Amino acid sequence: DVILNQIQFQNETDPQYMTIQLNIVEQLTLLLVIYDRQINHPRHEITTEEQLAFLTYILARPINWCIQTCSLILRCQHETENKRKIERTLLQLQELIDQYDYTIPSSSFRLEYFHSTPIYPTWKLKSYIAHIYVKLGLINNALDLYLYLKKWSDVIACYQLLKKLSLAEHVIREQLKIKETPDLLCSLGEVTDEFEYLERAWILSKERSGRAQRLMGKYYFNRGNYEKTCDHLLKAVEINSLQHDTWFWLGSAAFRTEKWELGVRAYSRCTNIEPDNFEAWNNLAACHTKLKQKDKAHKVFLEAIKCNYDNWKVWENFLWTSADCGEIEDVIQAYHRLIDLKTKYVDKEVLQRLVHLLSENKQNEIWTKIYQKSLELFGRLTSQVTNDADIWELYSDLCHLKKDDTSVDWHMKILQQLQRSHRCAVSQTPSWESEINTIKNVLTLSNKLATNTIEKFGEHSENESFKQLCHSIRLALNSVTTRLKQKYDSSLMTTDEKMIDDIQHLEKSLSQLTDMLLKN
Repeated sequence: DVILNQIQFQNETDPQYMTIQLNIVEQLTLLLVIYDRQINHPRHEITTEEQLAFLTYILARPINWCIQTCSLILRCQHETENKRKIERTLLQLQELIDQYDYTIPSSSFRLEYFHSTPIYPTWKLKSYIAHIYVKLGLINNALDLYLYLKKWSDVIACYQLLKKLSLAEHVIREQLKIKETPDLLCSLGEVTDEFEYLERAWILSKERSGRAQRLMGKYYFNRGNYEKTCDHLLKAVEINSLQHDTWFWLGSAAFRTEKWELGVRAYSRCTNIEPDNFEAWNNLAACHTKLKQKDKAHKVFLEAIKCNYDNWKVWENFLWTSADCGEIEDVIQAYHRLIDLKTKYVDKEVLQRLVHLLSENKQNEIWTKIYQKSLELFGRLTSQVTNDADIWELYSDLCHLKKDDTSVDWHMKILQQLQRSHRCAVSQTPSWESEINTIKNVLTLSNKLATNTIEKFGEHSENESFKQLCHSIRLALNSVTTRLKQKYDSSLMTTDEKMIDDIQHLEKSLSQLTDMLLKN
């Protein structure tokens, strides 16, 4: 793609487009309207495009030198935000600076309507170029310009970015010899990491320097003293409530001191100032969660996701909150997204909660749609995670919720998933019979499989495929009892009454299933 210098219309010869002409006064009025909107209205893509359209019209019909120069400067300011136009913007600004030294056109021509236009002096344009250099990371280039312009506050900032703190300190101390100001003392305290300079700045400002309090808060924050951090940052936001970083630090300090209400206040303000900051949204939701305000946390996580769609941690937090709030569709959406971002993502507690929520809800048309989405989720998950007994068991439990489907295929699906769960439980731990806990888990799963098989056998005893599945299940269950008998004698098995009951129940179920298969 190529960015053209101006918009290329399909029909450049449109009479209406060509005949509209504005005189100097009208162009000047339009320029001042643009300038007023730029100063007194917040930045937004729609207003920016509107202003660029007006500027394009003025620039296409040059009448006055001052109006043209101002229009070009305003266009550069708008196009600075566009990465693909930044090079053109820098070249344009340099040309605007150079033209001040040209002998053509004459001075009298240039001075027409000079006092009616907001024209920039050259030093201001050079300062703006340096500002763009900083945004692009060209700190040394910006530093050269700031040194030439003797903009010492910006020179100090550049030295700090370049980690040349000794040079920054030298410049600050030289300027302090000329005049001691709160800002210079704040900069000195920031560069030297000395608290006394920040206190002097606060006193010198007659307790009105928000920067001094902000840096004091940052000083204590870096040293882990979050109580004092909160005290200083609260004073800072009272003086200047529009600094995003200050609110964010305050929220972070409040979070670490478990002041959840203050954290909510700080991060809420932070998101108002900078709505695209996903970390602020995420932390705000965490504060709501700590306050047991799960519904609010759920809504806030939705905003965090809009700001950063590819951050798996935000999605995981959203997943947990959705599960707590009982928002089944959001749980499914979040789990799908986590599988996209992290292959084979597993959270058994959430999956268990999902199955439980579906079992508790009334089965209607909406339930059916959500249930189908849940089946798709488990189908996708089990295609990636094939050897987890708990997931296969939950998948079987989910399928079991569909009471209105009594077909042989559906019942076979339920039993096959439970059989896979049983197979994973046995195969994942080759010596499962050596641990009491694994024995209990295998016995519980075996009894569940046996009970489900017996319940469904009566409905499909004539179906050969179903009977083959039942034979396979009987062999698997018989293998469990055989391995236990080989490992333990009867005296050792009596140490756990629950285990004895489970074994007896399994043997009884096996005997019943065997009889049913022999009769059919």
